[in-house]
Amino acid sequence: MTKVIIIITDPPYGVENAYGFLAAAGALATIHDTSVIFSEAGVLNSLKNQDTSDFIELDKKYLDIPSHESKIKEFKELDIRFFVHKEALDIRGIKDGDIIEDIEKLSIDQITDKILDSDQVLII
Repeated sequence: MTKVIIIITDPPYGVENAYGFLAAAGALATIHDTSVIFSEAGVLNSLKNQDTSDFIELDKKYLDIPSHESKIKEFKELDIRFFVHKEALDIRGIKDGDIIEDIEKLSIDQITDKILDSDQVLII
């Protein structure tokens, strides 16, 4: 089975690149060993209690903006492993209790090891 890592560096809302790659992870997990690593501004995807209700009414009505937290929890059922860059959390003052349960924190050295151990790496 091919080991695929998706590294998400974009924040969760606004551009929707992060959501697109979360969706790709869900599709890949059906045939590949898939992991997602949140780094840089992408660590904001790992925050729990995400609330999209503040988006303007037009966006909610026509775009149906999903919570990334709900997708991450849903995709865990597909055996996707989620990781977050520890130092990027620290820089932003994000504490352990602020991130979604079961997302493992990794140092840059541990992330490097995961990348070297993978067959495919996708970065956004």
